[in-house]
Amino acid sequence: QAQDYYLLVGPPGTGKTSMALRFMVQETLAEAGTSVLLTAYTNRAVDEICGMLADNCIDFLRIGSELSCAEGFTPHLLQNRVGEKPSLAGMKLLIESAKVIVGTTSIMQSRAYLFSIKHFALAIVDEASQILEPNIIGLLASHRASDASLGCQCNIDKFILIGDYKQLPAVVQQGDGDSAVRSKPLLDIGLADCKSSLFERLIRQELMAKRADFIGTLRRQGRMHPDIAEFPNREFYSRERLSCVPLPHQQAKEIDYALPSQDGIDDLLKGHRMIFIASRDCRQPEISDKVNADEARIVCDMLQRVYRFYGERFNADKTVGVIVPYRNQISTIRNEIDKYGVEELHDIMIDTVERYQGSQCENIVYGFTIKKYYQLNFLTSNQYVDETSGEIIDRKLNVAMTRAMKHLIMIGDARLLRENIIFYKLMEFAKSRHSYFEIAAEDFVKGNFCLADNKGDTLYNIGGTFERLFNKFVLKPIKDDAYSELPQYVMGNCEETNKALIDYGRINFSSPKICQMDNADANGRKQMREFSAHDIVKLYCYHYMSEYYYETKALYSTYSKAGIPNNVLFIDMGCGPATAGLAFMDVFGDVVSNVEYYGIDTSEAMLNMAEKMMKDGYGDKACFHKVRSFSQLDANFWAGVSEVPSLVVFNFSNFFSMVSPAFSEKLANQISNIMKKYPLNKYEFFILQAEGEENSKSCKVFKNGMRIERL
Repeated sequence: QAQDYYLLVGPPGTGKTSMALRFMVQETLAEAGTSVLLTAYTNRAVDEICGMLADNCIDFLRIGSELSCAEGFTPHLLQNRVGEKPSLAGMKLLIESAKVIVGTTSIMQSRAYLFSIKHFALAIVDEASQILEPNIIGLLASHRASDASLGCQCNIDKFILIGDYKQLPAVVQQGDGDSAVRSKPLLDIGLADCKSSLFERLIRQELMAKRADFIGTLRRQGRMHPDIAEFPNREFYSRERLSCVPLPHQQAKEIDYALPSQDGIDDLLKGHRMIFIASRDCRQPEISDKVNADEARIVCDMLQRVYRFYGERFNADKTVGVIVPYRNQISTIRNEIDKYGVEELHDIMIDTVERYQGSQCENIVYGFTIKKYYQLNFLTSNQYVDETSGEIIDRKLNVAMTRAMKHLIMIGDARLLRENIIFYKLMEFAKSRHSYFEIAAEDFVKGNFCLADNKGDTLYNIGGTFERLFNKFVLKPIKDDAYSELPQYVMGNCEETNKALIDYGRINFSSPKICQMDNADANGRKQMREFSAHDIVKLYCYHYMSEYYYETKALYSTYSKAGIPNNVLFIDMGCGPATAGLAFMDVFGDVVSNVEYYGIDTSEAMLNMAEKMMKDGYGDKACFHKVRSFSQLDANFWAGVSEVPSLVVFNFSNFFSMVSPAFSEKLANQISNIMKKYPLNKYEFFILQAEGEENSKSCKVFKNGMRIERL
């Protein structure tokens, strides 16, 4: 019913071509005398449209050449429909009588004669988010001269753009500087970057203006099993909140692998629909950073296992596909396949994520491949912050994960990938599902792996002063709120929901967060609830504080009490409210008489919780100071505290996984200058990092900047 245009958002697997486009065409053709123009940017996408039309017995005329058209649709080409002796009159009659005309955007713009013959009531552009504005606007806004009374007339009355701006955009070679728009008239209409599509610009304008009249969203997806869809749904489609159709494969509880397992890897495949395998450092010398031989071995081992489980059901086009970022790695994997002697595996699709957009497979193996930090920039080149939701959208990861129907297997170097916030969340999500495994390639291909029966307890046993403080400021408030203001399933009872709510400990603890609850109102609508910054801090403490406390306490216990003077200056930049301070006081409280504790955090809610705990637990010995950034401890501060030489303790527990290398380098320079200026102080540094993360880039930059060998 829109007069000019309509935007249809079609997330992965929602049937935007096979279903939505089909019904729009059928409804339009139900009106007498109407005709429809169907177009897309690539010939592959146009072939998809033609397939949908043919499957539903909708006649169409294809504009283009046989070289760019799938063989099954060549009879619909204009040149093949006019016969061996075409006449201009015959061609004109054929075009005029055609109800549906199909072609790529480029071919339609190069065939201007079509619009002198035919007027379209509607144009539908599929995969519109991949089409840059200059490549489509001339087609949609084209006019032709009419009689004097009417003036110019649009060749197309109305257009519908179908796409998903959270999937991969058009490929652009120019950098950000070249594509940036500086023309005021263009900026005034919201065109700030030539890399953006018309679809994305119109979507952004409508959403920013809080108008939804001209936007529709498909919310039921029939591709991914819920276990696969959960992460993309939470991270990339929190506003759309996709649900399953559901189709039979989405309702299946068990993975349909009937053959008995030969080893622990087979058990892993049978028990988990989404798996993250943390590959170790590549040990083999290689000619290129774009080749990872160990990952290639794991990928191929997975392929032969899937082939074995499928048996006669194996279909090279539908059963399994592989996504990797580099063509060098594609060649490496194909060479590795040769070693297994399975001819059918040579026919599967192994390609980059860009080539996979629009495709799907029952099983997807995604190999991240990268071995160097600089390669993260390439892997995350399509990340952006959604202005309307605040979400960080990783288009490449989104497309890669959402190609899988029944099984998703990801393989990558965890120490590298965790430097990026989205990959960090992905791995933490896998851990929360007990689907994260660290297996060396050599052991993997030999099947040297066993699944543990006991998944462990997420909370540590606690005691003493820390137990009292934890119960008073964390546990009791959560339990008290569980039956009143805050839903029981959120506060304290559902680990997975809680950890996702706080982004696995990486949320902004300074701001409230609005989340959709699982419980519904009387009308069946899901309810929205705002969680305050203090609520979020309580959840963080509930799930992480005990663990970090015991890890930090164990670290401090390795340090001799003989080296601790009566007066201590404690600079705490670690993650978590006063966790390190409480551990320090538990270990050294009997030998120190005064600790000047400076808790540094950007979150006021986090600092407030730290202040409550430190004052209640050790107020007589530990004087608490709230600081928002290290830079606030200026020259006057250091001159004052250094009048009498003292022990200065710097705590960086779980800190460097949260900051950039540039920030770490700046911090190292600041602290180095302080140490040079006040050499009579004794300085101790405590760094706690997750296992396997000792050489994370930010930590390494800091240690190099400080010229510290052992911390």
